[in-house]
Amino acid sequence: MLLNTTLFQTSTLSLTSRTKISFNNEIEFSVFVRDYDELNYSLHIEDVKGCYKTLEVAYSGQREAIPYNQGKDCYLTPKKNFEETAFTFYIMLDIEYTIVKYSEVPREVVKCQIKIPSRHLKFLKVGEYYLHFVTIKGFENVKLKCFIKKPKVNFIDLTIEKSAEIKINGTDEDYTVLEYDSRDIDNTITLEFDPNALKELNEKIGESKDENDNGCITHIAYPTSQDDSFSSKNNENKKEENSITLSNKEKSSFTIKFINCFKCLSKRNNDKEEVYQRQFSDVSDKNDDSRFAYVKYFANNQN
Repeated sequence: MLLNTTLFQTSTLSLTSRTKISFNNEIEFSVFVRDYDELNYSLHIEDVKGCYKTLEVAYSGQREAIPYNQGKDCYLTPKKNFEETAFTFYIMLDIEYTIVKYSEVPREVVKCQIKIPSRHLKFLKVGEYYLHFVTIKGFENVKLKCFIKKPKVNFIDLTIEKSAEIKINGTDEDYTVLEYDSRDIDNTITLEFDPNALKELNEKIGESKDENDNGCITHIAYPTSQDDSFSSKNNENKKEENSITLSNKEKSSFTIKFINCFKCLSKRNNDKEEVYQRQFSDVSDKNDDSRFAYVKYFANNQN
């Protein structure tokens, strides 16, 4: 539908040459400044390209139009401070518009932490790469490919391929960063998506797996409302939390292995609750090559 529309463009004007004013690829004209009298200049519109209905000229920041001399077909402006003055040109014309109806698309944003230790990066030779995946909790069938490449000595190129369904850090482009292989990679990205569309795609893919899936690490993004929103889980580190119960005969100081988070330890004995506060410090075991961290707990009985 053709609708009456006002377009505008702002510019300073040259006293020695024509100034071109362009509104789009179809409409433009030149402004030539001449002496009108001792106090005023006249602005003349020339070299008009395209069609428009009306034209008004105003000082920048003001909507009131400057005087127009219909007999001489020019606009008048004082000479004082002319070179420091910007002018806004308003044209009115018919533009073709397409009618649409507003439909709000639900959007969700989650965060994912990409964590890769430097020892894995050092293992790569130039020209080699790892294939990881980035997915969203609840939509695990939809995967973004994450390439950890070594293009040159000492450098790692981490690239997550874009997806039509998921925006990475608010853009529709690939996510790419260049890192040193001597440093751990610990980058947080945001994933934005339409949950309804992603659910449909996730169900469509079903349980089918890419032939390259086997053995590949998957980084999972969690909703920001969850406590572990910044956590990155992968298929080589999926362990259950240790469940720890204290008996009456347990010693007050002991050392345990741990993998995930710690919860407050408590027990009930003869209808009386005993709470054990924990203090911990890192303990190294030179004979253990499992790379698990060790923590020393001190359980203190409090009334």
